[in-house]
Amino acid sequence: MSIETSRKEKIFVIRLNRRDKRNAFDAEMIAGLDAAFNEFEDDPELWAALEMAQLVCRGAPISVQESLVALELVHSADNDFARQVTE
Repeated sequence: MSIETSRKEKIFVIRLNRRDKRNAFDAEMIAGLDAAFNEFEDDPELWAALEMAQLVCRGAPISVQESLVALELVHSADNDFARQVTE
């Protein structure tokens, strides 16, 4: 699984785990992030979500970008997250 989640008290930890590809996004990772953030949003007991990775490439390889319609989901989620943080 490219996304792992855990809880530490009121913190929801989302860990990117696709080290062999430097955590570059693919369809599975995008779907996993979406599911993880939905899980966080649905639990009123959680106060914060923390996204972690040892290696970070916040994007997708060109070969994936050309065929991945789900990238629009990431853009939309980033905008929603940015609005929530600044409110």
